[in-house]
Amino acid sequence: MNKIVILTLILILFSSCQLFLGAEHDTGPEGVLTSLWNDFNIIHAYIDIRMSNNREFTSWDDVLHNASRGYKKRLSDGMPLFDACGNMLRELGDPHVGLYAPGKSFYSTPTRDVLTELETERKWFLFRDLNYNTREHYLSEEKVFDDRDIMFLYGLFKERYEKIGYVHIRGFSDSSDFGGVQDWVKQINIIIEYFIENDTDAVVVDVRNNDGGSTVNMEYIAARFAAEKKDYLKISTKNGPGRNDFSPPVTYTIQPDGTRYVNTIVLLTNKVSVSAAEWFILAMREQPHVHHMGTATRGALSARMARPMINGWYYTISADKVEDISGKCYEGVGIRPDNPEHIITGIWDDWEVNRTNRDRQLDKVLEWLVPLP
Repeated sequence: MNKIVILTLILILFSSCQLFLGAEHDTGPEGVLTSLWNDFNIIHAYIDIRMSNNREFTSWDDVLHNASRGYKKRLSDGMPLFDACGNMLRELGDPHVGLYAPGKSFYSTPTRDVLTELETERKWFLFRDLNYNTREHYLSEEKVFDDRDIMFLYGLFKERYEKIGYVHIRGFSDSSDFGGVQDWVKQINIIIEYFIENDTDAVVVDVRNNDGGSTVNMEYIAARFAAEKKDYLKISTKNGPGRNDFSPPVTYTIQPDGTRYVNTIVLLTNKVSVSAAEWFILAMREQPHVHHMGTATRGALSARMARPMINGWYYTISADKVEDISGKCYEGVGIRPDNPEHIITGIWDDWEVNRTNRDRQLDKVLEWLVPLP
């Protein structure tokens, strides 16, 4: 192929790119910041919900353009571009939002009041502490799958609660690939059989500190606790610049499958339960034998979508509106138990930090399942 033909093909390709991508963007610092802001203004599914929890700025427009503290002003005052972009996205308090550049990453964090509540619950229910405490003080027989990176802890409670089973699910993905149902997930079948063989009356399914993961894994597990086929959520994807421009909703369903446990289940949650864990909660709550107890979840239900920036960096964004099957949205507020009596909070700084070896939420669940005579 001669040089003239190659040059012609390059020119055609460049012209085509201009046709589909539009005019060249301003890739200077202000252009990059403004382009990122505009992407979120158009694509983020919950921009107004997220900004309603922001105490410094009145709107997403205010975040960029506020004359005294907006991020365009901060950039012009000398804030590095990556910091300006990252801190601007942080104003959303959306854990599915991140910013990535070579050698750098920036993750969104919640508002200060939410962060205080989140970290307080996280510290007490840190997975290793929870497992140690549960093993030592609650379970008469405990088993784990993969002791190096425990995804399931399960067993039977002690003393008068011996007819109650327990399983903690750490997350819905491990470090391996997401292609289909991961091997460790299938161990839930053995766990279900264990509860049935031991003739349990009820099981506590604990998803406190569950940070989400694969919805494929989540649905596989939820199907083992399903008594009935149930729709559990609807998803609409942002598909236009208007605040209400969304695709028609797609409904998700849990179909009972495999060996199942359909006796009484208490689903235990806390503020750290997030993302696919919240999908699991919505799926489980549709089942008539499941009772939700604990505290409200994190409130971040959209899938994480990755998109490029005009300067070669990329970001992740929440582009899906997720609602329960009745149309209720939990973004930014979390899913709390419907029954007020099932909301189990506490004065964590006294009961838990002093390490009394008791788990206030678990104690309340057991008392509800097996009341004192």
